[in-house]
Amino acid sequence: MDGTSQAEQAIQYLQSALQKDGYATSLQTFSYYSYDEDDQVDGVNVLAVKPGASPREIVVAAHYDSVDDVDGADDNASGVAVLLSAAARLKDVQTPSTIRFVSFGAEENDLDGPRYFVGHLGSQEKKNVVALLNLDSLIAGDKTYAYGEGGSGSLRDWIGAAAAGRHPDGSQRPPGPGLLRRPAVRLRRFRPVPRRRHPVRLLRGHGLGIRQR
Repeated sequence: MDGTSQAEQAIQYLQSALQKDGYATSLQTFSYYSYDEDDQVDGVNVLAVKPGASPREIVVAAHYDSVDDVDGADDNASGVAVLLSAAARLKDVQTPSTIRFVSFGAEENDLDGPRYFVGHLGSQEKKNVVALLNLDSLIAGDKTYAYGEGGSGSLRDWIGAAAAGRHPDGSQRPPGPGLLRRPAVRLRRFRPVPRRRHPVRLLRGHGLGIRQR
């Protein structure tokens, strides 16, 4: 939970891991009221940016906070681990788009961390965002689900085609190195974004959530 010594340790770990891989990190601080407390709590989002060949931006996000009645290793240390691994692997890779890695605080508290992040993007920054990939609960269950808006050209359907060994245009050509390969990811079926509040809905039309169940 935010405001605890454990949360401070998590923030320090995130900064240390990203800085070790050569990233400059920044902290985005905000205040909010938790569900079961009357006092304000300070939350922190941890950010790191990998410049790309264009200002177009992909946001890769995972929340690092948890709650008492869930398994924190799954929800959501697993998502944070994937985020950090992706950051390490992509650090020296030339990418066509800029990639912003965001570790959210207070996601479990009515999405306060994600809301603050999106709410403080400038109008041009929002226009630059072409996709948001939200990583959450990735080690429980045996099927991987993609949550997002479907349709031609959507990020959800693009990943589905890549996971099935097809190009997004539907052809059966082998996917190139930029696509996901079987059996690294199994996307058995797709669902629309859940009606409950979800980080991918904050940037409407650009979000994709990955979850293991």
